[in-house]
Amino acid sequence: MLQLFADKVNMCRISKLLVKYNIKATIKDSTITIYGTVPEDLATQLYSNIQIIAFNNYDNGQDYKATAVIAKTENATQAEKVETFSETKLDTSETGVDEVDTYNTSNTTQEPKLVLRYPKVKRAEVYLCDFGEPVEHELGGIRYAIIIQNDDGNKYSPNTIVLPCTTQCKPNLPVHYIFRYSSENMVDYSSAKVSEKNNVALGEAITTVSKSRLIKYLGTMTEDFMDEKIQPIIDCSLALKRKNNVSKPEVKTVTQTKTEKDKATYRDLNFTQIQLLSFVDINELISISKSRAKDAEKAHKILQLFGFDFSKKGVQYLFEAICISPKSEYFNLQTLSQKLSEDEKNTDEASEIQRVIVARVKERFKLKTSPTIDFIRLVNRFLTKKEEKQDDENRI
Repeated sequence: MLQLFADKVNMCRISKLLVKYNIKATIKDSTITIYGTVPEDLATQLYSNIQIIAFNNYDNGQDYKATAVIAKTENATQAEKVETFSETKLDTSETGVDEVDTYNTSNTTQEPKLVLRYPKVKRAEVYLCDFGEPVEHELGGIRYAIIIQNDDGNKYSPNTIVLPCTTQCKPNLPVHYIFRYSSENMVDYSSAKVSEKNNVALGEAITTVSKSRLIKYLGTMTEDFMDEKIQPIIDCSLALKRKNNVSKPEVKTVTQTKTEKDKATYRDLNFTQIQLLSFVDINELISISKSRAKDAEKAHKILQLFGFDFSKKGVQYLFEAICISPKSEYFNLQTLSQKLSEDEKNTDEASEIQRVIVARVKERFKLKTSPTIDFIRLVNRFLTKKEEKQDDENRI
């Protein structure tokens, strides 16, 4: 089902086209509701030669019981007329097309609720959206829009919140993000669905629209793209100031009289590492640390405890980086990645290894800055020290 909104002059032109194609429709005020399938050549004429202010797209048009039918009159010698139930008679004195007769009736049935074509939308989905006629400097017309509303709101509301995009050149402002749709930022990318031109996400144009304005589904952006590229311009546009509510875990004091190997492994942590500890049960983490398992087995269990999925690319590299990281010497992610790239079983270059490790850690913790190296050093603290291993062997 298709609803067209036009002025009186264009309403008459649309009506005559519908008569020509014998299409079922109703007219009410400035709205024409068309039922069933619109032929391609009719759609071409509607959108090419007639000025349409806006339109809504609905499903279940064929199940809808129309209150009237647009049809040709039996008298072929007279001008074609359109019959429809309406409360208003259109003024066609300025059109130059055949007059449209309208009739009032008390027997008209109540219009049923229209069924949305896209009632279930989700955050990060991209649609072709009709923003309608703009007022002054508002954004209007048909353009790409990214759904940014939370999925609870998307589930229950007939509206949704969108971030409009444009292919026009825009200044590189904090509320803009310039990108191209690709397989790197879309989970179901198809070059046949989306433009290859540069797009600018317009953070200053965030708006609420009816789901009836969504014309066509184009794809879904990746979670990383939404979190790392889109969310920052939303925050900037709406002046959102986020506070990290991560509670600081209790740090137990260990007396200085104990030997070095008996000191708590979580002493002297920096703030980032304390934040990371809030993601797990510390007692369970200490239990893994105190077990007599080998370092590699402990590292594997600790990564699983923190919620890392070993089926994702980069997690295995993170595990190997922890295993080869020295226990006392200074190290950084670049040197660890270089060592991993020199291993014959790893085919990726050092830069790619470093990139995927950082991506997996950022994906898991979602902190403002990447905590990768702090996380590796944190896990390192909970692994058995070399001198502790030697002491255990001497006791045996």
